[in-house]
Amino acid sequence: MFRRLLGSVVFACAVWGGWAELPFRSAVVAQSLWEWTPYRVEIYLALEDCPGWSNADADFLSRDLQSRLEYRLGARWEPHVSKLPEEAGRLLLPDLPALAPEHLPDDWRKLKTADKIVVVRVGMAEDGLRVAARQWDVRAERWGALVRAAVPRESAVPEAVLRAVLESHVPTASIQVLEDGGVRVHPRGVALAAPQGPGPEEERTPVYYVLARYEDRDGNARAVLTLPWTLLLPRERDDGAGLPCEVISGVRNPLTARRRGRVELLAWGPRPSGGETVLHLASRDERKKPLADYDVFARTPGQDTLRWIGRTDWDGRVSVQERDGAPLVLAIKHGTRLLAKLPLVPGMVSEATVSLPDDDPRLEAEAALRGIQDELIDLVIQRTVLLAKARARVAEKKWDEAADLLDQVRKLKSREVFSSEIMQLQQRIYCPEPAAQQEVNHMFGEVRRLVNQYLDPSEFEKLVQQVAGGRRNPSSG
Repeated sequence: MFRRLLGSVVFACAVWGGWAELPFRSAVVAQSLWEWTPYRVEIYLALEDCPGWSNADADFLSRDLQSRLEYRLGARWEPHVSKLPEEAGRLLLPDLPALAPEHLPDDWRKLKTADKIVVVRVGMAEDGLRVAARQWDVRAERWGALVRAAVPRESAVPEAVLRAVLESHVPTASIQVLEDGGVRVHPRGVALAAPQGPGPEEERTPVYYVLARYEDRDGNARAVLTLPWTLLLPRERDDGAGLPCEVISGVRNPLTARRRGRVELLAWGPRPSGGETVLHLASRDERKKPLADYDVFARTPGQDTLRWIGRTDWDGRVSVQERDGAPLVLAIKHGTRLLAKLPLVPGMVSEATVSLPDDDPRLEAEAALRGIQDELIDLVIQRTVLLAKARARVAEKKWDEAADLLDQVRKLKSREVFSSEIMQLQQRIYCPEPAAQQEVNHMFGEVRRLVNQYLDPSEFEKLVQQVAGGRRNPSSG
């Protein structure tokens, strides 16, 4: 009753303050409501294979957990502890798998049920008891990480259950996009009092994922999608107007893109524990060709120094590891060309697939044209030297020597032959990506321009006419 009264007073003050200072904006009030609204958490306990535990012991554990949570978190949570329903037990016990939303009970997908649902299992292990917990976020339709803990003695079970529930918690926040392009997140219940101070469940997450929740007219989720390759990094402390965040994304305008229907943007903050993610590069056309021999570099956000992570194997895969779970910004290169910049938190997923343009044809064209350019340079040097000598012999009226030099120029590869070879090579190289094909065409066009410029036959033809005229009339001049 006190919490409901407090919430009503806070809401009234927030609305009245908003009216008094500036025009009322529903979006601003909605953000503030998030910070002043507690999580409604439904906690289900399951005791399995625990000899000597009676129903009375299970009831005591439920009441104890309820009391500990209320004392620890104050008004930030509205917890309710009960026995795991039989239907959910058949689905989730004993391993607490991260089932897809469509396989869960219907009421687990309705916001009227709860904001968070935590399943806690207490069971026997070889070395004693073991506690496991996993949280289901109803609004985000996402499972948190599975938390496990060994309990050496029965007296330590209540504290172990409490820690498992707190550690399984994944913070959720609303997202506010400012007019100047800045982004702030408003964590749920952060403005409410916690008598015991911030616990492990309230520590600021180092990174947020962005979810787009598409709702029907009744407010139920039609789909909840993760915005690809987009992270929010908290950069400063909450100044009372939300937590400022930096947007790191491999997608253009990820937060301001137009979306149809009722869409809510959520910040979802699982705490990364570090580990390995296998990055799989594949072409984005229908072939899904593995992209081998692509280099992957990484840097820490806020730093400019890149370090080499590795090169993709024959199947387009490379391992990205980070022990402390810090977010990275990856740079993917093929040769000297930068193909993508993407954020990644290693260990959050076991494998991540990146669809990129197939850059192999462009690199093949680049290598072939580099060979043509080298040949063109050698040819231009030979031709320039021979024409210079021929001009000198014409000035000395040594017509026969000049004619011999011009014959050597004539035997060199002509502009027409060079242009024909370039055209044949260009017809052989095909890029499925329009942008890459445009770049290849530009490279071929540049080489053609150089051929036309440096293999201009006008000077050669002028010398041929001078030598022919000198031979017909040796005494002229």
